[in-house]
Amino acid sequence: MNENFETNSDFTGEPVPQAPVKPARGRELILAAVLLVACLWTANSVIFGGYGLGLALGLWTIMLATALYILPKSGRGWYSVTCLGAALLLTASLLRSGDAFMKFCLFALSLGAYFLGLSQWAEGARYSAGTAESLVGLRRAVFDLPYPAIAPAFQGLFMRQTPEGPRKRKLGGVILGLLLAVPVLFVVIPLLMSSDAAFEGLVDRAMGFTDGEPVITLIVGAMLFLPVYARPLALAEPQAPKEKLRYGQGIAPVTLNSFLCAVSLVYLVYLFSQLAYFFSAFEGILPQGFTQAEYARRGFFEMAVVCGINLALVAFSTAAVRKTPELPRLTKALCLFVLGFSMVLVICSGSKMAMYIGAYGLTRLRVLTSLFMVCAAVALICAAVRLLRRSFPYMKIIVLTVLLVGCLAGFADVDTQIARYNVDAYLSGRLETVDVQHLAELSDGAIPELARLLDCQDDAVRTQARDCLERIKDWRGTEEAADFRTWNWAAAQADRVLRELNN
Repeated sequence: MNENFETNSDFTGEPVPQAPVKPARGRELILAAVLLVACLWTANSVIFGGYGLGLALGLWTIMLATALYILPKSGRGWYSVTCLGAALLLTASLLRSGDAFMKFCLFALSLGAYFLGLSQWAEGARYSAGTAESLVGLRRAVFDLPYPAIAPAFQGLFMRQTPEGPRKRKLGGVILGLLLAVPVLFVVIPLLMSSDAAFEGLVDRAMGFTDGEPVITLIVGAMLFLPVYARPLALAEPQAPKEKLRYGQGIAPVTLNSFLCAVSLVYLVYLFSQLAYFFSAFEGILPQGFTQAEYARRGFFEMAVVCGINLALVAFSTAAVRKTPELPRLTKALCLFVLGFSMVLVICSGSKMAMYIGAYGLTRLRVLTSLFMVCAAVALICAAVRLLRRSFPYMKIIVLTVLLVGCLAGFADVDTQIARYNVDAYLSGRLETVDVQHLAELSDGAIPELARLLDCQDDAVRTQARDCLERIKDWRGTEEAADFRTWNWAAAQADRVLRELNN
């Protein structure tokens, strides 16, 4: 970042360097104006409108404005553009789903894709996108670079660059004075309101002071604006070259290989001792003493924990072993065995889950578990290929897989697909029963599918479905009318179905 210093004197008479500032020119002023409005809008939408259209519009504006500012000053690549495009798609998928938990996950994933795209856009030459090293660039884009730049960037809004150096803007002084008046007015206005009923009524009508929405929006939006504005300014600055990796350091291969041999031996013994248990899932044979639910759940948690540990072991081993510069062959072979064992767990857990779904249908947990297993399998395969071919961009494949799965889950709407699968399976005879109460407890996406049960032949199921829809309609009828900030597709379709219920 540009460092502009002015000299002052404190009481000792010694020169004191001032904080570095980045005077705002035309592009920075336009960027600041757009981001300030977007941050205020986003803060208001997420607090008072939830994960709906308002939040999506705010995030789109922030993402696009930031990317367009960095665009002329940094290198581009298909991977960074893909991550930024995925961030926009994941944000758009907030308008499809009606489930709060899924929308939170999609929101978090969209931010992750956005920050990763920015970091690779600005620092792709420093941190390779194909390796886990890119996560260091992600951390720098989120925390290391923007937050130290907040004070210089904010101060620069009130400065202009002249041949003699940075000078304060007259308009900047006016804006700064208004900002300084805000905390005083927060104290004075409530006191005046309490002293006079007419003034209180005027403020209530003009500003909506009773619910605190303008005040909360201003405070949260301003806090959000500071890092959001500082981030593109910091990422647009050229960074110092990264120090090259030096070989010949790390853990001795004999030590690390002994450690991996001990772990692999335990895994090998465990694999043989549990051979029938693991592979019975492929034949649809249920072990004695297990229900299908217990069998599938136990297999999944085994897989998740062991795969996480094994991926960490392989990552540690390949990073910590002493290289010259190739990875020792025995270390490579042991790591491949650990990854292969993990893959066996994933495949067996997937087979058990398929058996479980075939017997009882879909639930949100079963769907998310299956999606997790897909991502885990891709991660294990990529890690194994990376061991065999050092130039393989494993992190790109893993990240793109996660983003693709997230986009598919967001636009397909998990609850819609759960309800559709269960209703289709019941109406076609593949499932003997359908849990109507479970479908009614899902989000808005399940309501159109639940309404299809009104035409089924079973009187009990038909009556139960109608009762559930009536309860949902009565409950939704007590809610206040939602504004466009909260709009999404699932809620709109659910409202249409419920309006037609008694027609």
